[in-house]
Amino acid sequence: IHTHLYASSYTLLASVFLRKNTVHTVHNIVSKELPLNHRILMGLAYRLHKVTAVAISQEVYNGIEEYYHLDKKYIRLIYNGIATCQFKIAAKEKREYDFLSAGRLVFQKNPLLQVRALAEVRKDFPDVKLCICGEGELKDKIKAEIKKLHLEENVILAGHIMHMEEYY
Repeated sequence: IHTHLYASSYTLLASVFLRKNTVHTVHNIVSKELPLNHRILMGLAYRLHKVTAVAISQEVYNGIEEYYHLDKKYIRLIYNGIATCQFKIAAKEKREYDFLSAGRLVFQKNPLLQVRALAEVRKDFPDVKLCICGEGELKDKIKAEIKKLHLEENVILAGHIMHMEEYY
């Protein structure tokens, strides 16, 4: 059984009684992904080795280890896959940006760090450009940070993009 988010809590009893192997993929900061009661249940399942935790990034992996106090041998790290065949760029094609960010504009993704990092890069490369694709609760804070750091000419806020392959 493979679960994400809340499904883990609902399938746990079935997996224990049916003796089915269960893996749960964590896609987010552990303390933000599930409500406390679900996290308590998952912590118990992990420690009893009834569920294997799968992290999609090193940061999530470290969060699982620290939050649930698990031995590393009970956590798997499997990065999200990318279908590279979708992204074909001509060798000399010039983009209007140097860096591209795609994702939800939320705390867990830390898009403000990208804007602040660009301000540092701009010290040596004044014409550097960052294109941020996505929507989310931090959009207004990102706009304010761009203005505060005088990056209006360096950051493109593209919004939600349906066909990301056109941006790569």
